[in-house]
Amino acid sequence: MNYLKKNIENVRILIIEDQLGPMDVYDINFDMAKLEHPELDNLKIDFATNFLDAKEKIQNEQYDLIFLDHRMPYEDLGDLQKIDFSAFCHKLKNIGYGLIDEIKHKQNKVLIIGTSSLCKEEFDNYTIPDKTIDKDDIVNEIVNFLFTN
Repeated sequence: MNYLKKNIENVRILIIEDQLGPMDVYDINFDMAKLEHPELDNLKIDFATNFLDAKEKIQNEQYDLIFLDHRMPYEDLGDLQKIDFSAFCHKLKNIGYGLIDEIKHKQNKVLIIGTSSLCKEEFDNYTIPDKTIDKDDIVNEIVNFLFTN
C-alpha cells in the first residue's frame, strides 16, 4: 500500500524541458502512473520550454520540486523543432543549470533534479542539481517524492 507523504493539493512541480520526445514519454508515463495513483490528477505541474519561460516561472511561483534540463533554447523558438530539428538543436545552449543559484536563493527548500547527462567537465562552473536522473524517470521521481510504501 502506498501512502501520500505530502498533501498533493499543496505540491507544485516545474518541469523545464524543451524537446517534444521526452515530453511525449512523460505524458505516457504520467497516464500510466495515474492508473495506480489517481490522486495525481490533483497535482499542479507547470512546464517551461526555454530559459526565459523557466526564469519567469521561478520568479513568480514557489515550487517543491523542479526538473531542470541544462541544454535549452534561450527563448521560445515557435515550431522550429517540428520544422527543422537540426536548426533547433543549433539554437540550444548550456544555460539551464545557470538557474540553480537563483532558484535556491528564492526557494531554498526546493528539490532540483537535473535531467541532463553531463560529465563534470561540462558543468562550466555551474552549481550542480541536488540529484540527476534520466528524463524517462521524471514520473517515477514524482511518485517517489509524493508517496511512500
